Amino acid sequence: MCWDPVPPTRRNPEEEARELIEADLVRAGWIVQNRDGINLQARRGVAMCEFKRKSGHGFADYLLLVDGKAVGALEAKPAGHPLLGDGLG
Repeated sequence: MCWDPVPPTRRNPEEEARELIEADLVRAGWIVQNRDGINLQARRGVAMCEFKRKSGHGFADYLLLVDGKAVGALEAKPAGHPLLGDGLG
């Protein structure tokens, strides 16, 4: 896991979303790794946490890599969060 689990009384909605996302990634066969300790050979599908994007664009919560090549990115949002205004609408 890339995110330290927080007791249920202190978790915010985005932390809950990250836990669900990571559990789904693992069930789908991905290995989830922290960007500081990334091993692209660990498995064919690697989900890297907190990928630094181009200057001024912040971080992607997860960068998905297959055979070491980026194939997608995921942003953790709380349940019910609208995508409009996040660069997608």
